[in-house]
Amino acid sequence: MALSTLGSNAVADDAVTSAKIADDAVTGAKIENSPTIAGNLTVSGSTSLAAVTATGTTTGFASEDKLALNGTDGSATDAGDFLVLNSTDGSANDGENILYEDATGDVNEVLNSSDVSIGTNLTLSAKPKFNLAPEGAGMDLLLDSEITSAVASFEVGSSVINEKYDTYFVTMSMMPASDGVYLYTRGFVNRAEIGAAGNHYGNEKASLSSSTYTNANDSQIWCEYQISAVGNASGEGQSFHGYIQNVNSSTRPCCISGICENASTGGLHNAQVTAGKFDEGNAGDILTGFNFYYNSGNIASGHVRVYGLRGTSI
Repeated sequence: MALSTLGSNAVADDAVTSAKIADDAVTGAKIENSPTIAGNLTVSGSTSLAAVTATGTTTGFASEDKLALNGTDGSATDAGDFLVLNSTDGSANDGENILYEDATGDVNEVLNSSDVSIGTNLTLSAKPKFNLAPEGAGMDLLLDSEITSAVASFEVGSSVINEKYDTYFVTMSMMPASDGVYLYTRGFVNRAEIGAAGNHYGNEKASLSSSTYTNANDSQIWCEYQISAVGNASGEGQSFHGYIQNVNSSTRPCCISGICENASTGGLHNAQVTAGKFDEGNAGDILTGFNFYYNSGNIASGHVRVYGLRGTSI
């Protein structure tokens, strides 16, 4: 008896079970173009899809709720160059959001990209640590040194002052070992102190409370910090903050300027502006360090901080 083809109406629902169909007996050619799958469809191998429409809580695209796109040449027509979402929340914009389940996904996948823009606030649970110095405006702390025992001078060397920055911000506080002394600074060129053997600088300082000032056009001292001698009793000493500029210029003289406060030998408060520069004939000298020292006796104690201003290298 010859077999004939049976119509679908001749087969009762659920009459053909999966156990009655041999493995690999149904090929792709026998599956309609737009089948409806009532349950889950599990694909164990690779799948190439022309388009995917995700509705509801579709899962399984990739680990950690990531959807990997197949972009290759970056053009607008290339597969995977854009991800178009079909918003179902009733908003006016189609494809406005990509939603991730709470506590899933890897945020590092986003933060490791080359350009991340955060439109509102970024809240951190702990103080961040940077393996590289951020670029742009600001300062980098290069030296934070405490003087705990008496020294004849305190030197800031070429490991701090070099070609990386052209402008530095300096703060210091000093207590002299002797009473009635003056604090000075000389610069270093090629890692050697300049000025001890001859005039190299011009400097000036002026009181903030009177017309008293001093000026030297040819001096062995780069910066003189106070007009009145400083005392060394408890609570006396002095502090300074200011800038060093033109460190790496071969045409503009390196200069230092700022404000110093101090207590005189009688405990009277004084404040003055002070500035110094390399002489015009030494404008090409490149600063590689500087020091602090008193005209007599040691520095008993102190604290020095030096910052490099970002974006000032030349």
